[in-house]
Amino acid sequence: MPIYEYLCNDCGARYERIVLSKVVKIACPKCASIRQTLQ
Repeated sequence: MPIYEYLCNDCGARYERIVLSKVVKIACPKCASIRQTLQ
């Protein structure tokens, strides 16, 4: 399973997640926003 790095577009937090599909919406662990950019 790939590990993806995300950047939250709302608060700027960077985080990594193991994701089964790119279409799954991942919430930011800091602010719970689902607006992110895949790094």
